[in-house]
Amino acid sequence: MFLGGRGVHYSRRMGEISHDSAVRGGLLDFARSSVPCVIRGGGGRKGRDWSAEGLKGSYGSEQVNTLIFERGDRGGGDKGGDINTVLCSFEEFAGYAMNGFEIVSEGGDGEAKQEIYLLLTSRGLEGALAIDPNPNSRMLELLREVGFEDTILEEAGLSEAWSNVRIGVGYDYPVHIDCFDNIIVQLKGKKTVNVWDPETVEGWRPRLNKKHWPGTTEEERRGKWKDVIENGSWGSVELGEGDAIFIPAMYFHSVNVEEGGWSVTGNRYYFGGDSGEEKWKEVMETRKKRRMRAYEERERNQVC
Repeated sequence: MFLGGRGVHYSRRMGEISHDSAVRGGLLDFARSSVPCVIRGGGGRKGRDWSAEGLKGSYGSEQVNTLIFERGDRGGGDKGGDINTVLCSFEEFAGYAMNGFEIVSEGGDGEAKQEIYLLLTSRGLEGALAIDPNPNSRMLELLREVGFEDTILEEAGLSEAWSNVRIGVGYDYPVHIDCFDNIIVQLKGKKTVNVWDPETVEGWRPRLNKKHWPGTTEEERRGKWKDVIENGSWGSVELGEGDAIFIPAMYFHSVNVEEGGWSVTGNRYYFGGDSGEEKWKEVMETRKKRRMRAYEERERNQVC
């Protein structure tokens, strides 16, 4: 243990085990203790070619709703972002992703970064933040091919909530929080994952119905909350093909794929209770640390 900024304690001992060890039960202690853990090798079902050419060979003419995320500095601290959908074939999407594209945005000044990606998800249209852009696509069968044998997690009281496959090139996913335990499996390409302790909540200032943060300005993060964020870091991890990382619920994290790099990532999200959603809400309350509770109470903002 060590003392972080403003009297926050962190252990910062991220685990790292092999895939074989994870599926033999090695992941259970991390899941039960809500500690992040890197899982090396073994993820992704053998036989599937996750490259752009391989997926085009199977799904080239399949019509998909691709997502264009536009994030830019419009002069305020809360950069946010707009998500638009574009209907095209998968082959066209791959071409846009690999070769670039340009759309015209109406209104606003300043620079904006536009990223195109494809999201396949088993999550239904529940609530304002849920996105199911391809509910009837044949490509949804890929969700069953994110080959991490995770039934062992049932012994830790976890049950699968939903799964995603995200395909894109050179994109950043800003700091955010998931209210579910999460396993990220890198199926193609490389991805960098950065993780912070839930007790850094004051530094990120999450907001209800805001998926992407930080809500503070760069100046505030460099100044007032610099020590909290730096000392609350669990580290930066590069995932290669077949690698995975277990991120417990309420840990802040961000991901990055290098410019020009084709990336396919699988996500599995878990209820913290084998009784499903209602039990999960109760479990989330019991797992919140002091600073998360204090932040929610002061802001009247239930983050999880």
